[in-house]
Amino acid sequence: MRQIQKRGNDKFAVTVRLNGHSIGRTFPKKSQAMEWASRVEIAINDEIANPNMVFKKEYWKPKKVEKPKPKKLIEAEQREFENIPSVNWPLKKAIQKYMYEDLESLKGFKQALLRLKMWMRSEFADVPLKDISAEMIHEWKIKRRTNKGKAPSPSTIRNDLYRLSVIFETARKPVTKNGWGLTELHNPVKEILLPSPSAGRERRLHGDEEQRLRQALAIGCHPLEMSCFFEISLATGMRKSEILNATADEVKQGRMGWSIKKSDTKNGTSRTVHLSERATESVLKLINVNHGKTYNNRLFSICSTTVDNLWKTARRRAGCPDLRIHDLRHEAISRLADAGLSLGALASMSGHKTSQMLLRYINAKESDIREKLALIA
Repeated sequence: MRQIQKRGNDKFAVTVRLNGHSIGRTFPKKSQAMEWASRVEIAINDEIANPNMVFKKEYWKPKKVEKPKPKKLIEAEQREFENIPSVNWPLKKAIQKYMYEDLESLKGFKQALLRLKMWMRSEFADVPLKDISAEMIHEWKIKRRTNKGKAPSPSTIRNDLYRLSVIFETARKPVTKNGWGLTELHNPVKEILLPSPSAGRERRLHGDEEQRLRQALAIGCHPLEMSCFFEISLATGMRKSEILNATADEVKQGRMGWSIKKSDTKNGTSRTVHLSERATESVLKLINVNHGKTYNNRLFSICSTTVDNLWKTARRRAGCPDLRIHDLRHEAISRLADAGLSLGALASMSGHKTSQMLLRYINAKESDIREKLALIA
């Protein structure tokens, strides 16, 4: 039995009920509806005449046409697909992902950023990760070491290669270990011989250089803060970043004197730096002058770049243009060693995790060695 009904001006709904089946469709013309109903009835009658034949209702229903996805959804899916790490990614894209996800968590954020940008400008920038070989990296290392201009130090090349190695290691690590899951990727940096690290600097203060530096800092810009920075560096051996980022809340007075308690340092551990009388005086001056005026209640209001520029001017005035800020750390640790502090006490003050690194910072003066040799004789 068939039933055809007109709906609106241009639609005809047809329904066929026969042998327990009920199926319907809509057509724009009545003739089309009648033709379809006739064909359906024939198919159902064939089932009645031949029990082995099965009437398939889905065959007579119109197939649903999927709506096209919105353009924004397609673009979002494409972005998501493109963001799935692959060994075919060019190095530049892998670095961009690493910079977006991991860079800000690093202690040496600025130095790491400069090195990553260097690799993004290198000849490997557009080379897929899987195609960067140890031989290619080795050739790059040779070119860097034989640069006709100013060749970088072995330590600089080692640090550049280390930063590249971190990209590959992050890509190779399983997702469960915060990696990208590209376990089939190899790290070409591990297959080359790194340059031997350069010997540590042995520059220490000589003669009246210390006094001349004090005078030069006192007549320059930001005299109080630069003078205090110099005294704290020379007394504690703290890193420049640790001093400039120190806050008034980290300054503690104990039973035996004042200290700066750093909860997070370059090595990722906490440590307490005990202050000498001169360093304590400098710290308290800064607290009195800058308390409540600096970001996060820091002791210093000046930034790292300002300190670098003012230091260059001061050392030139003092007649020691080759003296670096980091040399003050060497000088301080060497003085603490000369004073008789044990390796454990020195490591507590300097923040070194290994005695091997600590010993690179200890530069004994010949005069001290001669005095002790005289005592033995």
